[in-house]
Amino acid sequence: MPLSSTQTRTLPLRCSGASTQRGFGTRLLEQALPYDLGAGAAVKLHFELAGLRATVRFLPGVTSGR
Repeated sequence: MPLSSTQTRTLPLRCSGASTQRGFGTRLLEQALPYDLGAGAAVKLHFELAGLRATVRFLPGVTSGR
């Protein structure tokens, strides 16, 4: 079951599409979160004019093995 979240901005984006810059928050969502959620987890970021939409997929009860 996917989990979806949308973060809206008060200021409009200047362009649509994925940003070429990757900051700490983006790396955290794309790399650390799937690792912590365990095998089969995935995060997709959708950069839209209204804001960032993140879709997180994971299997409940699966751990990263740490």
